[in-house]
Amino acid sequence: MEDDRIGEGLRNILHRLWTINMNDLSLSDDSYVEDSVDNIKSVTVDGIPIRKLFIGNIAQRTTHKDLERLFSNYGKLDSCYLKRNTGKSNYAFVTFHSIDDALKASKDGLRKRIHLHNRDLRVMPADSWHQPDSIENQNKKLQKSPDGKEMSTDYILNEDAEIHKLNDDCLMHVFSFLPIADRVKVERVCRRWLNVSQESWRTFKKLNLTQTTWGFQCETYGLREIDTPTLRKVLLRCGQFLTHIDFSTFAEKLSSSTLTVVGRNCPNLQGIDVTALCVSPAGIKSLTENCSNIMEFSLGHCSSSCDNDLSNLFSKNKKLRYLKLVHNSITGKCLLSLPVESIETIILEECTNISPCHFFNVVPTFEKLHTLSLEKCVSFNDQAVKAISLCSKSLKVLRLCDYYPMIKLNTMSQLAELVNLESLNVSLNVLIQDKFLTVIGTQCKQLTTCHSVTNEGLAAITSLPKLQHLFINYLGKITDEVLTDMPNLRTMECRGCPNLKDQGLSTLIEESQHIELLDLSGCNHISNELIEVAIKSTKNRTNNVILKMFVGDTSVQHSKITKVSPLLQVLNVDLSEPYLRPDFDHDEYDFFPDDYDMDDLDDIDDYDPFLATDDDDDDYDINFGQNINDDNF
Repeated sequence: MEDDRIGEGLRNILHRLWTINMNDLSLSDDSYVEDSVDNIKSVTVDGIPIRKLFIGNIAQRTTHKDLERLFSNYGKLDSCYLKRNTGKSNYAFVTFHSIDDALKASKDGLRKRIHLHNRDLRVMPADSWHQPDSIENQNKKLQKSPDGKEMSTDYILNEDAEIHKLNDDCLMHVFSFLPIADRVKVERVCRRWLNVSQESWRTFKKLNLTQTTWGFQCETYGLREIDTPTLRKVLLRCGQFLTHIDFSTFAEKLSSSTLTVVGRNCPNLQGIDVTALCVSPAGIKSLTENCSNIMEFSLGHCSSSCDNDLSNLFSKNKKLRYLKLVHNSITGKCLLSLPVESIETIILEECTNISPCHFFNVVPTFEKLHTLSLEKCVSFNDQAVKAISLCSKSLKVLRLCDYYPMIKLNTMSQLAELVNLESLNVSLNVLIQDKFLTVIGTQCKQLTTCHSVTNEGLAAITSLPKLQHLFINYLGKITDEVLTDMPNLRTMECRGCPNLKDQGLSTLIEESQHIELLDLSGCNHISNELIEVAIKSTKNRTNNVILKMFVGDTSVQHSKITKVSPLLQVLNVDLSEPYLRPDFDHDEYDFFPDDYDMDDLDDIDDYDPFLATDDDDDDYDINFGQNINDDNF
């Protein structure tokens, strides 16, 4: 009966959807196209006049003359270039003599009025750097005197200006401290400053998208976001000197062609981080053709499958030692092309399509692999765990976090073969149980960092002689009894652990003279008794190591702390997340307060939940143990 009611409900919904008048919901196709046509501009986003158009969806039989004949109907042509691609779609560039003629062709292309050989041609403005009136294309024409010789570079200076008394080397040093926006502006002062500024780019080695680097400011909207045409203009000046680029943030306005621009203008790159970009295979191909000294490579989402292109890139860059792939759809085939002799660090985050077979075949062959970080690679199975265990000689840092539904519980014990392991992070991994931690504590005596899970297994971990960093956040079954004997401990996080008390932690502070950080946020049984022990113990320290304690949302009352120690900092800061605590009652927690009415959103004309960005939401790092020094990841 229940299934019948559900089926009847679905039929009613479909009937209502079928009877909706679509004209009441949106504009007709013709109206939408006309609105888009009205928005077509005669200049690019950076103000370059549009005379060159990109033509796509060209039939194989189409010739150069066919295109010339077709587009000549809109006006005089300066040039027409047809590129034939074997196995791929052909494309062309048509350059008009007049901006107005190009604009008319663009509008007809959007209206789908340009046909050739039974195809609707795709017509759109070419990128700004392809436009014939762009600055870089104008600069390609060398300025020469009428007799054919290069023009003189003598300067006419105002001798009274104090700044002109500085020689070129001093000016170049001054310019090196300027942000990018100011470096470009000084080129307009005089010819001498133009040449000195251009020469100063030789010292510019690293590029990112931060405000400090670019110097763009906007009082209303904050940092001005960099777009691809602007970036390209800067790369034309400094690209050949760059060794590192970092596009891991502030990349919202960078298009998928950005990596292509980077590859063509930055041949000497050694470090590349484009995790914030949506990259096309053409961009990776551009890197392969122009860059052969890449040692660090971080890649985010790709617009389509890029295994083959990455394989070519890895094969060419024999010195690659660091690889990070985030939200990528690779199958893992490209990993087979990584340089076996040089790769040292591999980080894979949310790469859900990697084949365990490819992973098994390649990872054990890496001779120098010392850091392996895996997070939410849900396609991994027991074969992947076996591959990790075969890296026993070199692997020192292992991160195996989050959910792995295809890995069996008893398979995890194979990781105990990593006898040289120094750091283990298994945050939010439900496969980690006491038996696993006991085996790890017995076999991996080199461990200095561990993100642990339960109390019984914790006893084996705390017995490690070289343990320096311990992270046991949001665990409901551990107590302070097993935390007393860790003489080499330096940092410990135990946020939101409801059963931790003063007694065991007091012994820990007294015995561990090198401990620098103790985060007890959300441990509500911690009281002023522990603070008094910490004050007395740190006063007796002879190594001058300062202990920093976080005691937010505990029972510590700061008004009752009457004594102080020069080597103790007590911070009433809560770094824990209440909803991650094991004793948190999700049923009673009100995620939507009474004064927040979802129906009110219907009255807000500008709100569209499908266009809302992630920036509107709070960012939470859900992790049993977040390493304080996270440089390795």
